[in-house]
Amino acid sequence: MRSLAGQKVHENGYRIFIKGHEISPNASFDIARSGEEAQITLLENKLNILFNNKEQSSIEDRGPFSIDRLGNHSPPQNVMFGGAIGTKRIAEMVPLNYNL
Repeated sequence: MRSLAGQKVHENGYRIFIKGHEISPNASFDIARSGEEAQITLLENKLNILFNNKEQSSIEDRGPFSIDRLGNHSPPQNVMFGGAIGTKRIAEMVPLNYNL
């Protein structure tokens, strides 16, 4: 999510596909910065993602969402993940108000 908000999707090893065809990350998201947050709108309903040419995932939106400086997105019900990203997000989650 931080790669998406910072518009460094390709630089951080992610490739975006629609129906098996690779597209530019800039052609798949509308990103508007507002302070430390990024407002995101997917330009296609569902995107497939390949990370480091081996981990496959998907992202599907149900409406616009924002990403804060830590990579947290809201509202959570507007974004659905599948594949490797979905599995890792659940396994590595801590509450947003977590402090050491």
